[in-house]
Parts: sequence; structure tokens; C-alpha cells
Amino acid sequence: MDTHCAGTKIRQIRELFGRTQEDIAQKLNITPQAYGRIERGETTISVEKLQQIADTLGLSIQDILKFDDKKLFVTHNNGNNTGEQSSVSFSLTINEAPQEKTVALLEKVIENLHAEVAHLRLQNTNLLALLQQKTDK
Repeated sequence: MDTHCAGTKIRQIRELFGRTQEDIAQKLNITPQAYGRIERGETTISVEKLQQIADTLGLSIQDILKFDDKKLFVTHNNGNNTGEQSSVSFSLTINEAPQEKTVALLEKVIENLHAEVAHLRLQNTNLLALLQQKTDK
């Protein structure tokens, strides 16, 4: 495995997800400096460490190794008050994806966003009712 190439992909994915080196290093129980060496390809990365990084990023090793920065990743998380999370994520090659696939994937994201809006409206209604009860007392 080309450690420089793997490290570059890990860095690109980490940045794409808005995570910091410090955050990932902490999850891996290593120093930020050691993690930085992984991203710069200055150290050999074991399969076990690569699996830990993949798990921390919510991906598989294959996702990392096949990552292409010409791909678009869209991830949407919907947390609710029960502690459960649902998410939609997909990737598509920007210049190569058939239009039908792109439309279908975007429609799924829109569908999930509508569900989240409905959920948030219900939460808002419940909170307003609770607030009204407290002010009536």
C-alpha cells in the first residue's frame, strides 16, 4: 500500500467531513503529531490502524482506498430526541454519473430533508405547547 497516497486520501476525507487532526488522533489514542505523519505518508500505516481510521470516519477501508477527490459526497444526519440518528449518504462521480442516477440520489436527499423538516416542525409545536403551559401557570 502506498502510504503517501493513503495518507493523502485520509486527509482529504477528514477535511471533507470537517474533522480535525486532533479529533481523529484523540479517537485513535495517538498524538496529533503521529496522526499528521500518517496523513503525510511519513510512516507506514498498518491495516489495523487504517481500519481504526476508517471506523472513526464512518467508512470502510475500501472507501478510503478507492476515494477519488473528483467524487461528490453528500451526507445528511437527522438526530431526534430519542437519541437515534438516521442518515443518507451517497457518492457519485461528478462528470460520469448518469443523469438518472444523479436525480434519483438527489430526490432521496430531498425526501429525507422533508422528513427532517416535518420532525423539526413537530418538535417546535411540542416545545411551543410546553412553553405555553409554563406561562399559563
